[in-house]
Amino acid sequence: MPSAVPSHALRLQVTCALPCRPDSPPFEFGVQEGRDTLHPGQTGADGRVTFEAVVTAVQRADGSVRYRGSFVHGPSAEQILYLSVRLVGANPTKWARRVKVRLPALTWTHCGPSMSTNESASGTKVACATPCGGRALRTT
Repeated sequence: MPSAVPSHALRLQVTCALPCRPDSPPFEFGVQEGRDTLHPGQTGADGRVTFEAVVTAVQRADGSVRYRGSFVHGPSAEQILYLSVRLVGANPTKWARRVKVRLPALTWTHCGPSMSTNESASGTKVACATPCGGRALRTT
């Protein structure tokens, strides 16, 4: 009987490095799950927005990590999270703008139980920052 492929839950935390609030009219802004669900972030006192997503890291034969889960988008070689913006009440899959946040290239040693980061009930926490496109989020 084949052995199970090692996997580990990771709680990814993405913080927009610049204050990033969508312009008017009213928008929804969040980390995208699946095709049409948005999860809003937490806005800090400095205006930066932090988003969290739980994904599964799966060990590949070469020791690298492949991400899986409903927050993960893109092909295996270029896996990303989307920070997405849409008009409130609009078609749930019609995006005003999406920012691609490339997932970090980790090896399995980064994801194992000996990883020295913040452990939580939802797995190992991995943090990164993105400039949110470096400008205000606008419809085009």
